[in-house]
Amino acid sequence: MHLNQTLLNLDIVQCPNCKTDSPDGTPECGKCGLIFAKWKPAEERMVMAQEAAVQTEQETGKISPLLKFAAIAAILLGLWEIFGSKMIDK
Repeated sequence: MHLNQTLLNLDIVQCPNCKTDSPDGTPECGKCGLIFAKWKPAEERMVMAQEAAVQTEQETGKISPLLKFAAIAAILLGLWEIFGSKMIDK
C-alpha cells in the first residue's frame, strides 16, 4: 500500500488478472482493463455450477447431459485457475 493511500485510509483492491493495486470502487483495472464487476472467483463459479446442477436434478429428477458437461467444465476450469497457474509458474 502506498503512503498517501495509507494516510487517506483508502481501501485497495488487487486486480485478480495482473495483480495491480487500485482504489476500492474503481470499475476497472487501470493496467489490464479487467472489469471488476464482471469477474468472479473460480470457487464462486464452481459453487454456482454445482448449485444449478442440484436444483435441476431436484426439479426434473435427472440432470441433463448439457448441464452435466457445463458443471464438469466449470469445476475443471476452476481447478485449473487455482492449481494450474501455480504449476506453470514453477
